[in-house]
Amino acid sequence: MVLAVLVGFDAAGEPLLGPRITGNEAANAPGLEVVRRLGLASPVILCLPPAVLAAPPTEAISELLCEASCIVGPFRLENADDARAWLDAGAKQALFVQPDSSEQPLASTVKDAAAQVGIPGERLMLLVSVPLEPAHPPGLVDRLVADITSLAAPNGVGCYECCKPETVGIVSGILLVMPRGFHGEGELLNKLGPLAASDRLQVFLGGLASQSAASIGQLHQPYMLHVVGTASLADTRHFPHPLPPPPALAQGAAALGALFADPPLELGPCIAACVRTDRSDGLFPTLVVEADGAALGLVYSSAASIGAALSCGRGVYWSRSRQALWRKGDTSGAWQTLRRIRLDCDGDALAFTVTQHGNPPAFCHKSTLSCWGAPTGLQHLQVILRQRKASAPPGSYTKRLFDDANLLRNKLVEEAQELAEATEPDHVAAEAADLFFFAMTRCVAAGVGLADVQSHLDRRALKLGRRPGNAKADRIAAGDAILKAKTSEGGQVGGRSAKQQWMPIAAMLAALVVVVASRR
Repeated sequence: MVLAVLVGFDAAGEPLLGPRITGNEAANAPGLEVVRRLGLASPVILCLPPAVLAAPPTEAISELLCEASCIVGPFRLENADDARAWLDAGAKQALFVQPDSSEQPLASTVKDAAAQVGIPGERLMLLVSVPLEPAHPPGLVDRLVADITSLAAPNGVGCYECCKPETVGIVSGILLVMPRGFHGEGELLNKLGPLAASDRLQVFLGGLASQSAASIGQLHQPYMLHVVGTASLADTRHFPHPLPPPPALAQGAAALGALFADPPLELGPCIAACVRTDRSDGLFPTLVVEADGAALGLVYSSAASIGAALSCGRGVYWSRSRQALWRKGDTSGAWQTLRRIRLDCDGDALAFTVTQHGNPPAFCHKSTLSCWGAPTGLQHLQVILRQRKASAPPGSYTKRLFDDANLLRNKLVEEAQELAEATEPDHVAAEAADLFFFAMTRCVAAGVGLADVQSHLDRRALKLGRRPGNAKADRIAAGDAILKAKTSEGGQVGGRSAKQQWMPIAAMLAALVVVVASRR
């Protein structure tokens, strides 16, 4: 996490962009796609007018919430039910305006309000505005730090990414906006730095006297202090176009709106400034992984290649042999959609999460998906099923399943029952393997991949509300009817030869079942 990117929206729920934000390459991309690219490497703060926040997010914005790490707001505490709806739709955190002056301490006010609507601390952020004083009154910084510390977790765990209920205070983070000419900036940063470095609280800073890629890198290491501001996908400093207009925000968020008057920072150099390298060429080791978690290969990135990848939303790296940008797929056709850029815990390596395209989808120069050989387990099953769907050999049982929807449906019901009735560990694992084979066949038949399934699991993990989870009588009756018909026919529904091919991965699948169950 490096630069938290501010994006304003108009009253119609459309992002306020323009050439100063998009640059030339992304100028024709849809607005929400530009916002997705701005959020590939760090959170994107969606600043929406009150009327838009009061309505459920549109389908297009809901999709953005699921694809990027989005902080949404600013909400007032009395509108916390609206925030809950956005969090249920996939927003990672809701940004709340600091409550009006109260006789209660700040921590108590925020905690009481959050408890009333059931929003956990790890999903809350608070907008704190440093008061504009004609002079630097004695004790101002100490009072601010005391208020902020009261919101933090008592202790950190040494891992900034471990944002769990047991390691979060009343809120997960604050967005602190300082007025121009604030004389206590240096003192405030020195006192907040240790708080953020111990991962007791995420601290985002807006209105700094000096904002550049270099200063962002200096705040990132070692303090994990994060800068908030607008960003561009290219170097647009010399563009003649005006900045986008600021959004109309909730009462009490004027300081946040003022940040939109600052010129945007080019995002690529800001990310590169937060990565450490001991290589003489200044490059960053970069692991390329599929959206379903499969490792594809190891490459290298530079500040220029990171910026190019963000601008076009594709996998772009640095070729050490050619000493030039390597736009994956330009010559081979095996291009990549860039899904996410992550910095590792030590800040010295990157991971690019991608969707690999091509015919066949291949990252390796040997025309295989991965540079580490053929995939195993579910990834291997997915590859084989996709091959069978495209071109199955004569007599293929999998081809029968693709062509006979009723047969596939009956096998899913049969195998689900057998898994439910299994008791011994190895038997449970074997039946899980059977069920996963047929479930993956159903997914591939519908054009669904493992990454799509994992995306739904991630979305459900973000929901604040849960359904009771009771069994559905009508679905049980329908399944019983299928099983009864199978029994009356005196035989099994379909053969077993195809599924028996996947028995060696039974243990791995049983572990996956446990993971899936734990995330519901």
